[in-house]
Amino acid sequence: MIRVALDARRQRDNGVARVTRLVALALSKLPLEPVLLGPADELRDQFPRAEVIPYSAPLLSVQDLEGLSPLLSNLSIDCFIAPQFYSSPWTQCPQVRILHDTFPFEAQAKLPSASDAASAFGAANLRAVSATLTGTLPSDDERVWAQSLYRAYYDLAVENAATILTVSASSRLSLEQHFPKTVGKIDVLPLAPDPDLTGGPRTPVAERPYDVMHISKFEPRKNQLKLLQAWQLLSHTVEGFRACFVGSPSSLFREYGAEVVQGVESARNAGWLEYHHSIDDLDLGKLYRASKILCAPSTAEGFGLPALEGLANGCALVALAGTAIDDICGDHVTHVADSVRAIASGVSGLLADQPLLDRKSVSACDYTAGFTLDRTAQSLMQAIRHALAGPVDLEPVVSA
Repeated sequence: MIRVALDARRQRDNGVARVTRLVALALSKLPLEPVLLGPADELRDQFPRAEVIPYSAPLLSVQDLEGLSPLLSNLSIDCFIAPQFYSSPWTQCPQVRILHDTFPFEAQAKLPSASDAASAFGAANLRAVSATLTGTLPSDDERVWAQSLYRAYYDLAVENAATILTVSASSRLSLEQHFPKTVGKIDVLPLAPDPDLTGGPRTPVAERPYDVMHISKFEPRKNQLKLLQAWQLLSHTVEGFRACFVGSPSSLFREYGAEVVQGVESARNAGWLEYHHSIDDLDLGKLYRASKILCAPSTAEGFGLPALEGLANGCALVALAGTAIDDICGDHVTHVADSVRAIASGVSGLLADQPLLDRKSVSACDYTAGFTLDRTAQSLMQAIRHALAGPVDLEPVVSA
């Protein structure tokens, strides 16, 4: 039987970690031998039937770049699945690479500063990673430095992957534009709401205690500062306004994270916000089903899994136009402009129209019924078969 390994080191946060869990769940449905690399105790609790191999190499590290391939060879792995750009691109076995978006290469992208990245991963470590990937040390220019490191990882991931998956049609188009070598070996992996989040009884919308909720890591593109300001306006105009906020600061955006934390604390002290730094899946599902509206005002998204999860639990959805959320959620998005007052107005308009909220809840649940884990698993199996069928270059390709 084919042995397929998944880099499952990311088990926290609400982005890559959630996609990684979905991929692991999909693998468990396939006629394969799944091997999960990551925090052993945590993975065994979630996937008691899987083979779990302890693997704790830092996400961006020479230890991972040089040590992953020998580990996979020792485990007799036939195919490796990398759930993001940062897994080592150098493996002897064919690899399926999941690239979520091209956000780091967009002109207006707010990237981590060199000081924040050094604080998160260690300055000496990042210099060593840069030298290993590119043969050069990082630039002193913070934006050039960050973008060059992202570019090196992406270039090598695209070059060495037998198959590339992304998570939406818009992400695929963007990847093909930025990385022409993806053409011919890239496809869209259809994601699905985690079954653990959608299995509980749905509360009628009018009886849900939270008017709005939001879930995401604290990053500038997630737009939490404007969102909190919009909610603050609503707390003065909507009787009994209640909100729920799930997320935590990113070590890559310390100043921004500190501002969001300050806004969260102010709202909690005012009595209208419930905050969770992190939450398990069962409780997260309950929060979705206790909320009337999910707010996802990101300026850039590869997929926007919380948006789909919210719809699957009967939430109305408020988001900015022009992100991958449009691809995934279609007509079920209530679009707002990227301003505090526009976000507040969009939410208040929905809250003032209970029949509309009721209709949106029913149609959202009907729509998301087509997003299934079986569909994800079938697409993943196709990608694995494609990777195993193609030629494999055993020599690592290093960017110029």
